[in-house]
Amino acid sequence: MQALVSIISDWKNHDYYLPLLKASVMHLVPDVKFFDVTHNIPAFSYQRAGFILRCTYKSLPAGSIHLVCVNTEAGPDNPYVVIRHKSHYFVGTDNGVFGVIFDRAPETIIHVFPDEIDFPSFPCVSVYSKIAGFILQGGRIEELGTAASDVHRKTGLSPSIEPGTITGHIMYVDSYNNGITNISRELFDKHIGSKDFNIFVNSNFNKVSRIYTAYNQVASGELVVLFNSMGLLEIAVRDDDAASLLNLDKKALITIKF
Repeated sequence: MQALVSIISDWKNHDYYLPLLKASVMHLVPDVKFFDVTHNIPAFSYQRAGFILRCTYKSLPAGSIHLVCVNTEAGPDNPYVVIRHKSHYFVGTDNGVFGVIFDRAPETIIHVFPDEIDFPSFPCVSVYSKIAGFILQGGRIEELGTAASDVHRKTGLSPSIEPGTITGHIMYVDSYNNGITNISRELFDKHIGSKDFNIFVNSNFNKVSRIYTAYNQVASGELVVLFNSMGLLEIAVRDDDAASLLNLDKKALITIKF
């Protein structure tokens, strides 16, 4: 099986960063294969990068190594990290991005503090590429650093649950300007199930009491709420721009009362 390294970054396509990173990995493992997830992440937007990789990595081959090259500056409180989970490897900085990718603690988490490198300015080349090469050459990630019990999780990224209420927020606005929330089908089924409910979208005026299975189950221009292919609650307006009409951004609250 050919080695596969995926890369997600906020570098766009006109800088030298991406070819330099690929060349650095190829120097160690010449036959490596690369998969470019996207390089159009807004600068430093680890939450957006985490969401896209969360949606992507399971469809790539087992044994793939995923380099998360967004907001990579490390420090004593957010070290470099190597993760093994369900036969996939992840390399990045423990800055909150992996708390978006994983709802629960991944299988193996190793914090890495390179002895000879004091938090360099371009860790994707000086740190990440070496870690990728080490894994591709059969190295055990446990040898790279210190085991940790969970990844760093920033407050506010998970839905809040109170008696009779689930409150979530918008994680991502897609190319159709639909808002994807952090409320999962699993969470909904666990706390609400077959109970009656109302969903309020950023206002008491934008209310629905049904979760649909397709956009065309409502008339054009109407609010539609459904669980998407990732099992996450999605807010849309059929044939229109939900993000603009409903002011959907990271501060928008999605409240389910039951």
